[in-house]
Amino acid sequence: TNYNPKATKDNGSCTYPPPEGCMDANATNYNTSAEVDDGSCEYPEPVKGCTNSTATNYNLDAELDDGSCEYPDKKLDYCPDEITEENEHLVEDSCLATFDDPKASEKGDEGFLPSLSLLVSICAIVVIALRRR
Repeated sequence: TNYNPKATKDNGSCTYPPPEGCMDANATNYNTSAEVDDGSCEYPEPVKGCTNSTATNYNLDAELDDGSCEYPDKKLDYCPDEITEENEHLVEDSCLATFDDPKASEKGDEGFLPSLSLLVSICAIVVIALRRR
């Protein structure tokens, strides 16, 4: 940067601009000697494939799901940690939790506790009536 065209001998005073290049270690063209990032970094394409571990063609190296997952026709012989739309048709019914509809139980069946309260009330009335005799 301080070149002198009249100089005839190098006196060691030359200064140079800092080396430019890609400074991102994740880039394919990372330059370890670069001191100034010149914006030239290039990155690899993400590995595409099936990212669902329950699929028959699961790709452990895939970073981006490309929709190519394939599933066996037979049911799974285990209950997966998570049941999703992708694996629900493969899961045995015993893996699926069923819950009663709370509105259905409110309509007619009042359960055991109201019957118990009625029974206790009748017993209390009988005890009071017998003591008054």
